[in-house]
Amino acid sequence: MKSIKYWSYISLITLLLLIFIELFVRLCFPYIQAQGCDSKMLKDFVYGKSMGLAPNRSGIFFGKRVHIDENRSRRNGHRFNKKKSTWLHIGDSVTMGVGVDDDSTFSALISQETDSINILNPSLIGYSVVDYKNVIRQLILNDRNALKITHVTMFYCLNDIYGQTYTEQATPHYKILEFIKTHYRTYIALKGLLFDRPLAIYDYDKKFYSHNGKELIQVANEISQIQLVCQMNQIDFNIVVLPYLSQLELKNRPTLEFNLLATALKNCNKNPPSMIDASVVFEDNDVLENYYLFGDGIHFSTAGHHKIKEFYAAKIAK
Repeated sequence: MKSIKYWSYISLITLLLLIFIELFVRLCFPYIQAQGCDSKMLKDFVYGKSMGLAPNRSGIFFGKRVHIDENRSRRNGHRFNKKKSTWLHIGDSVTMGVGVDDDSTFSALISQETDSINILNPSLIGYSVVDYKNVIRQLILNDRNALKITHVTMFYCLNDIYGQTYTEQATPHYKILEFIKTHYRTYIALKGLLFDRPLAIYDYDKKFYSHNGKELIQVANEISQIQLVCQMNQIDFNIVVLPYLSQLELKNRPTLEFNLLATALKNCNKNPPSMIDASVVFEDNDVLENYYLFGDGIHFSTAGHHKIKEFYAAKIAK
């Protein structure tokens, strides 16, 4: 039977080895981002049943510090000016810009090129179209458009077709996994090297996109309700569809899922909102993985955010 001293020695060696590997990953592969988010930044029932960001706080999302202003929007370089009108950018964690600095999200980059209008980005990890509707109804109807919103752009991703945000129960297993995802980058490196996570995520999400599928019809109806709220308040509304890495690798422009969503909107709406497929900006011969976080396939890297900004810069609200 092994002695306690023996097992203590083995445990110490194992711990030192794990620390060494973690330091090696951080030093040699700085582009590998941590995951997880700071729960103190989240607040339930801010926009009806949807959660929102806590105002005037900062916390870590995917290894980067995120600063939130008084309007529950990620900072973008310009202070909110009450005398100006507002352009609302609404989306999920991709639009929020997890994994990149405050001033490197495409929303912030667009903001840096226009001084005539406030740009607010209250986007949040886990949001879907149901949440977008709740945010827009709260800001425009319940708050009587106190922020003077004149333009709304929804940045849509494949996974927006399902779900609604909620605060996950902090079980012991959840706490341990969140700690590992947040602090141990070796875990992220191994997942990225051993598994094709981008393809697995895409294969799961694309199942919800089929002609006349119930999820597709439902999301088209939700978007039409958002459009109606905007129309009734003389607010310009459009949609930008952001691609997954695996969609780009298929080299079909516009994407199959974009066409299905556009058809569903036309079937339930005689005057559907303007839609733009951002996948067309990735038609060059660059290494596509460079535009996404390591082993991710959904969230853009700093280079990816710049690419989206370049694509949409010509359409900045006036």
